[in-house]
Amino acid sequence: MNRKLERNLLRASAVWDVCIGLVTMFGYYPWFEEQGIAAFQNQNQYEYLQSSLVGMISKVVMIVALATILMGVISWINAKNMRDKQINKGTIRWMIACVIIHLIIYDVIGVVLYLLATTMYMSKNKAIKILKTENRIF
Repeated sequence: MNRKLERNLLRASAVWDVCIGLVTMFGYYPWFEEQGIAAFQNQNQYEYLQSSLVGMISKVVMIVALATILMGVISWINAKNMRDKQINKGTIRWMIACVIIHLIIYDVIGVVLYLLATTMYMSKNKAIKILKTENRIF
C-alpha cells in the first residue's frame, strides 16, 4: 500500500502548523501585548501595568505559538519517516493527539487536515492487516 496521500496530508498539516505558529508569534503576540498595555494606559492604571495579566497571557500566547511550530516540525518528521506497507502505532497516536490539540485551540483547518490524514492512515492500516491475514504478505 502506497502512503503518498497520507504523507502529503501530514506534510500539509505540518506546514500549516508552522505558518499558524509564526503568525501567532509575530502577528498576534505583539498586537495582544500592545492592546493590553493601551487598555491599562487608557484607564490611567500605570501601577498595574508591570504586574498585570497582560504579560502573563502574552507568555502563554508565545508558548502556544512555539508548541504549534514544534508540532509542525514533529509532524514533518513523522511524514518523512512514514513507510509504505507498514503500520506504526506511534504515528496514529501522534495524529490523533494533533487532532485533539487543534480542537482545543479551535483551529478548524488544522483539525480537517489532521483528521483526513488520520482517517486515510487508519483505513490503509486496515487494508494492510486484511491483506496480511489473507497470506498476501507484501
